[in-house]
Amino acid sequence: MLWLCLLAWPVGAVEHIKHFHSDITVQANGNVLVTETIRIQVEHDQIKRGIYRDFPTIYNTALLTKSTVDFAVTEVLRNGQTEPHHLEDLSNGVRIYIGERNRYVDRGEQTYVIRYRTNRQIAFLDEHDRFAWNVTGNDWRFAMNQVTATVRLPDGVSMSMVKHGVWTGFAGETGADFDSEINGNTLQITSTKPLEPYQGLTFSLEIPKGHLVDNSHWLLDFFSDNLMWVLMVLTLVALLMFYVQAWHQVGRDPEPGVIMPLFYPPKGVSPAAMRYILEEKTNHKNFTAALINLAVKGYLTIKKFKAGYQINKITSSDNQLPPQSSGEKIIMKRLLGSRNSLYIDKKYDSRVKTAIKQVSKKLISEYKEKCFKDNKMLGFYGIGISVLVLVFFMLHMNLLSGPHLARSWAPLIFTLFVMGTIFRATRGWLDSIAVLFHGIMMVVGFGISVGGFPIEFIIMSVFLVALNGLFIYLLKSPTPFGRELMDQIEGFKLYLSTAEQHRLDIMHPPEMSSELFEKYLPYAIALGVENQWSDRFANHLRASGTDPSQHSYRPDWYSGGQFNLSGSAGGIGEMSRGMAATVSAAAVPPSSSSGGFSSGGGFSGGGGGGGGGGGW
Repeated sequence: MLWLCLLAWPVGAVEHIKHFHSDITVQANGNVLVTETIRIQVEHDQIKRGIYRDFPTIYNTALLTKSTVDFAVTEVLRNGQTEPHHLEDLSNGVRIYIGERNRYVDRGEQTYVIRYRTNRQIAFLDEHDRFAWNVTGNDWRFAMNQVTATVRLPDGVSMSMVKHGVWTGFAGETGADFDSEINGNTLQITSTKPLEPYQGLTFSLEIPKGHLVDNSHWLLDFFSDNLMWVLMVLTLVALLMFYVQAWHQVGRDPEPGVIMPLFYPPKGVSPAAMRYILEEKTNHKNFTAALINLAVKGYLTIKKFKAGYQINKITSSDNQLPPQSSGEKIIMKRLLGSRNSLYIDKKYDSRVKTAIKQVSKKLISEYKEKCFKDNKMLGFYGIGISVLVLVFFMLHMNLLSGPHLARSWAPLIFTLFVMGTIFRATRGWLDSIAVLFHGIMMVVGFGISVGGFPIEFIIMSVFLVALNGLFIYLLKSPTPFGRELMDQIEGFKLYLSTAEQHRLDIMHPPEMSSELFEKYLPYAIALGVENQWSDRFANHLRASGTDPSQHSYRPDWYSGGQFNLSGSAGGIGEMSRGMAATVSAAAVPPSSSSGGFSSGGGFSGGGGGGGGGGGW
């Protein structure tokens, strides 16, 4: 028998609230006085030093604004004696820790009394005044055997004049497990069913107009509650105005000239440079065009194998070869050097990576300042203003104080890092969109990985990243020299891509030949019109009475693969893309995978008051 009692003893020793009583007095001036009496069973499970009670003081309103209420603790007792306590700010309110850090409270039943005063809990509506109050809060970690509440209105206000509603259950539920009794200006509420952890009791009163005094000043209250929000909005508007004005003054591209077919490339501009000037891109495609141009000029040959390409240097003392561009000289020196041949496949080769990098640097050093204005300082100013927007937002959301402080700076710095990455993004539209999208995903993933960080901050960060990314892209513009050079390149591209010879005959273009076709092929590849250019040559052969499909044309510098003049499978476009893909793969070092960044009451939990509690 004793053994059975010992087994049964822990079952009854679970920490729980035996009785939660709240005495609530509504004063005529709108203040609310509350006395909470909590009888709780302590077993040193969650409750060791005492209990804590959370009280919300910040309520979210429209457009990320907020409304705050005052909260002042006037007395804290335990078993009728004054008990030490201290307050700690939460992101949405205050937590009262009752007890001492270095002293455990005794096991058994303990009775806590918390008296506090609050205001701005009355909603002064057109037809009535509403007082909605969450008696217990829906965040208690303990079950409650019984909840009672006594609500007192000012003298002269009878509860029979007041429409009231009461709800029990989890937040959002509309349970009716209660009894209520009216006595003059007093409403007594008693729960009829124990409440589980995270369940609560809420009531709402609709009080006739004229009994409560509205001392609020909505404009002053709004600015008092939302000063940082106002500063954030003003700074955000300033950011938009700054970027729009900056774009209007320096970011608009010069108007392009009339594009006419140009039968020769601009003097001194290599195929690789042509692609960079027109698109501000430099990567493996520029490198491939330069490599093929070296072959066309007679400096090397290219042999296609199943898995890659063999580059063979031509050793010749012929001084009549066309001169190499600066980028092509780098390829000859860094890629081949003293070697007579080099095999490139999709396996990583540091020599290919280094050569591509140095060719890119050379193109940028030669043409960037002459052809483009980045307006970098304006981008820095925009990011600086964005920092102010984020700081004001975080101050408004109380993210720089309380429990969020330790993890607030990391998302802020990370967001600025993403903005800086976008700031360094290339001019190319598709590349900029890709960098911007990647940046947004990084911010979202990092914000989620922080855990519990407000979604509003993530949304604001994503918006600022997108805004800065858009305008940093728009602020870039060609110089007058760059715009003129682009027009010339567009004219040459128009000539290369116009397949109908008769449309150009009236302008007396140079006569098509295999030499001309090969000479301009690297330019066509760099500009992405190699298929159209090969169609031009195929039409020339047809006009000469030769069937291109039967023509055994193959340039001297290329062997081992098809050199189809049509734009179909096996054509020149496929050849150039395959070679570019191989070069790109050879420049990418193997890497291991890594992880990415990854008001009013109408239900339980509504109205003022609320919060919850637990043990510490």
